[in-house]
Amino acid sequence: MEAYLVAVNSKFIHTAAAVRSLCRYINSKVNLDIDFGEYTINQNSDKVLMDLYIKQANIYGFSMYIFNLSYLMPVIMDLKKLYPDKIFFAGGPEVSYGTEDFLRKNKEVDFVICGEGEQTVLQFLTATKGLTCGQAKELLYYHPIPGVAFLRNGEYLYGGENVPLCNLDEIPFLYTEDELPQLKNRILYYESSRGCPFHCSYCLSSREKGVRVLSLARVFSDLQKFLTANVRLVKFVDRTFNFNKSRALEIWKFLREFDNGYTEFHFEISAWLLDDECLTFLSSIRPGLFRFEIGIQSTNERTLSAISRNVSYERIRNVLEKMRGINIPIHVDLIAGLPYETYEIFKKSFNDAFSLKPNCLQLGFLKVLKGAPISMQQEYGYVFKSSPPYEVLYNRYITYKEIHILKRIEEVLELYYNAGICAESLYIICMQIFQADAFSFFEQFSEWLRDKQFFSVSHKVHNLFVYLYNFICLFMNRVDAEVLVAHDLLSFEKVAHLPEWFEVVQFDRDGLVDLLKTPDTIRALLLQNDKILFDKMESKKWFRNAELVLYPAERRLYLYGEINKSYIV
Repeated sequence: MEAYLVAVNSKFIHTAAAVRSLCRYINSKVNLDIDFGEYTINQNSDKVLMDLYIKQANIYGFSMYIFNLSYLMPVIMDLKKLYPDKIFFAGGPEVSYGTEDFLRKNKEVDFVICGEGEQTVLQFLTATKGLTCGQAKELLYYHPIPGVAFLRNGEYLYGGENVPLCNLDEIPFLYTEDELPQLKNRILYYESSRGCPFHCSYCLSSREKGVRVLSLARVFSDLQKFLTANVRLVKFVDRTFNFNKSRALEIWKFLREFDNGYTEFHFEISAWLLDDECLTFLSSIRPGLFRFEIGIQSTNERTLSAISRNVSYERIRNVLEKMRGINIPIHVDLIAGLPYETYEIFKKSFNDAFSLKPNCLQLGFLKVLKGAPISMQQEYGYVFKSSPPYEVLYNRYITYKEIHILKRIEEVLELYYNAGICAESLYIICMQIFQADAFSFFEQFSEWLRDKQFFSVSHKVHNLFVYLYNFICLFMNRVDAEVLVAHDLLSFEKVAHLPEWFEVVQFDRDGLVDLLKTPDTIRALLLQNDKILFDKMESKKWFRNAELVLYPAERRLYLYGEINKSYIV
């Protein structure tokens, strides 16, 4: 084998778009024996080393990111000992900046491909075919290739910036017809554009100029392949999918028209670019067809201006409030550690975002990436971790102690709200009991959990509800606390027996039998998606898989604004 490209994903469910793109492009241009392999950071590294050794490729290429660098380098070091004369190159965002420093610290990597790879890797593999590492360096010393960097006798050599591929349609569809059935239950990444019209200082995309796109005809052809294969999830990696409204609408309309009723599509969008026409269209799609990821990052105007993110939070808020009635899951991002955002100011950003009731609220931490503009802005006093993912430790506005508190809050947020097990009850607690100060709830809850040694061990889902119940009993009577937690507990999973701490919530099996005799009564109590499920299921199966739960009527009215005394789960 001439070349073998290596991708190491963070989880098995992910797929590697970069190495696929390189292989597909190169194979479409030249007859070269090239293949790729996918691994994960959770695999035994000895087994990965053995697999790479068996390939016996003349050239090994490694796709490097902040999440896999520490895993990959020991593997590369050992493989180089086994194959000292073979050519090892690395590419990807983790090595495209600070390249000379990387090469000097990691002598086992012979070459680095900087920036976009398709054309550069093609030239590199064609030029070095059949050569040893020493011969390849000698050749490129006299005939440099744009985008290729290496050390020769201690001297750093760089062929200059490469020219990005102008016509993205030249890159074939990333997944073969044989692959799709095998990958249908994994996350399939798809790129319909490269670049971003915005220049957020913490993002490497800010270094790119302009946006390049696949033609709509090509996009439609690719998407039809996903739909025909009935894959589970396609995740667009476009940095801002809806930067061009008309183009975004054309793609969304295509997906609505050819919806297979199963496949879901994930988009990273800018909410402030959605106008009434977009919102009207989005309200017409099947629930479950789309999911959106929206980066708020901060609601502090001075912070947004400092990171060159000149958007109006009020515009985002207005759009997301309008989207509450649309069946599209919303994932919202915040970043802790940005300029001018103190602990108190971040608290407001958190509360602003939580009040929008997103399906997922991701509390992330600033990564001071090599090459990102923010890494060169000394005025903010950034101190960050020396190794990937280069997360901020502190800056002029927030201390390490405060970052540590936010880390604890993030863990609780992930376990309880983002996992979906307590989303409804948490929202009610934060908005009613804590008077819209969600941050204070998570702050106090995480501190209380710390004192209970919660973070030192793993927990079953049932125990998470017990902890929440005991904590909120500090702020409300036990009956109301029970009703709140019971609603989410019984909606989340079927339990054979009610917990011992349930005092007022009861199962009514006889009532369920009577209720199943009048299907129209049940339909009136169900949401639309549940109605469809109910109509497809036999009554006997409903009886085995459902419970009629009795709540105190006055408590449900107080907590949920509903008057039904019974609730089907």
